[in-house]
Amino acid sequence: MGALKFSWESIDGGYWNMKKALIVGLRSEKSGKTATATALLDLLREAGARACGFKPRAGNNIWYDYDVISAALREGRIYGLDAKLLRGFSAIKLQEEVINPVHRLWTIQSCEEISIPSKLPCFILDRISIVDRAPKTFILINDSLPSNALGSEVLSELTEALQKGGNIIYKVKSVAELKRATKLYDYALSSAYRKILKEKIEYVIIESYSNVALPWENLGNIDLTLAVEPGRVAAYDPERYFKAVKLFPKAEIGTERVSGLLKPLATIRVPPLRSSELIGGLKEGLLTLFKKLKCAFLP
Repeated sequence: MGALKFSWESIDGGYWNMKKALIVGLRSEKSGKTATATALLDLLREAGARACGFKPRAGNNIWYDYDVISAALREGRIYGLDAKLLRGFSAIKLQEEVINPVHRLWTIQSCEEISIPSKLPCFILDRISIVDRAPKTFILINDSLPSNALGSEVLSELTEALQKGGNIIYKVKSVAELKRATKLYDYALSSAYRKILKEKIEYVIIESYSNVALPWENLGNIDLTLAVEPGRVAAYDPERYFKAVKLFPKAEIGTERVSGLLKPLATIRVPPLRSSELIGGLKEGLLTLFKKLKCAFLP
């Protein structure tokens, strides 16, 4: 593959008029990131702008999200609801594997009840999609996962469905084996982002995963940073936010630790909303937030 080290400037080169928003969560689950991202995408669509969602990394749980998992498996694919929603609200209809190039399928959230000698997390598989000139998808199966964590029949069905989709299957048994695939993950993220840029879009709405402050270390030149949790959306100065992230040595730092060092530029409260009202309510809230910021993010 050659050198796989990228800088944001090299990836973004020639697209300096494109605006970028980063949406991060203040809770590990159900922060409201995707709802906020889709509301922002819808505002941009209504304004006539070409915008696309991008979730570098994502994950879902086979026990809680089987409807969308099953639908994807019927096509020999694996992706989550977040990627599907971001695709639906984007102005360009790229595949979910472009919008979300790295996806992890989890089993139970805690490993306390099962023994995994390899010390790998309790995930079933990782899907790594490279979307350059010769698109290919790699499936890394956690071969150390005990049968009582999922069931051998279920894992066989998953593997068979993904093999039929033309994916390249590998099995990993240790942390060391997983780490050897690090460059592959990085390459997938960069190739997906380049694919999005080739569509000559005007906006990229980047969504993080879980409560991770920075979903991809190569991010930069962000115009808008929003941190969300149930009932609240806060805007932070992007430059100060990124400087605060760099104060922590860990690759995956929690958003709440970063935001604790900063004062929001503006905040809005979001009341409980029915599902049918959620996007509309968030759009109204975001417009209020932009007025508070005196922000020229929208066209």
